[in-house]
Amino acid sequence: AGYGERVASLVAAQRAPGAPGPAGTALVVNAGAGSLALRLTEHFAAVHATEPHRERLEVGLELQRDGGVAVPLPREGAEDEVRVAAPEGCDASRVEFRQADATCLPAELHDLDLVVLDDVLDRVPSPNAVLGRLGGPRGLVRPGGLLVVGSEHAWTEDRTPRSLWIGGGGGGTFDALGERLRASGFELVHREDVAQVLPLAARRFAGRVMEVGVWRRAQ
Repeated sequence: AGYGERVASLVAAQRAPGAPGPAGTALVVNAGAGSLALRLTEHFAAVHATEPHRERLEVGLELQRDGGVAVPLPREGAEDEVRVAAPEGCDASRVEFRQADATCLPAELHDLDLVVLDDVLDRVPSPNAVLGRLGGPRGLVRPGGLLVVGSEHAWTEDRTPRSLWIGGGGGGTFDALGERLRASGFELVHREDVAQVLPLAARRFAGRVMEVGVWRRAQ
């Protein structure tokens, strides 16, 4: 299974046994072209997909509209294209794409059944601004709802001041994040390393391992 497929399956495993069809509302923050958001329509009646970069948002809208998108991929010194199709079994009409920064999400997004922070915390200037929206009154995640955080913990001062790195770097991110989330009423229900393969050219790929945690907010 690919990375997005595996993350969607981790979410599905935490749904109530025998739950009928797609139900509830999900949010994918920094959704990119929306592949994961589209996959989640198999389990949720509505999915919000926010993305700060307009060009990535346009790719997602094309994928939603046409069911596929042409992606440039270098091949033997020339520019080639491959067509990437929307995930099989998804219902693209259930996804709402909008341009929004992860550190300043729209106020009307709150009390959601699922929030996914995938490749977010180490990519923003203030991870505290993202974490501060998760719990509390009108928090992004409703009591009993799920939070998925996936990250390679690639902190760099080009993106985030060192003083704001969760855990301070050096391998303590997941544990420090856990302390923050537990203080906000979240309980870890699953943790897994998930490999992700990113195509760079027709015969060249980049790989990384994302540490994925699934958390449930206390009732």
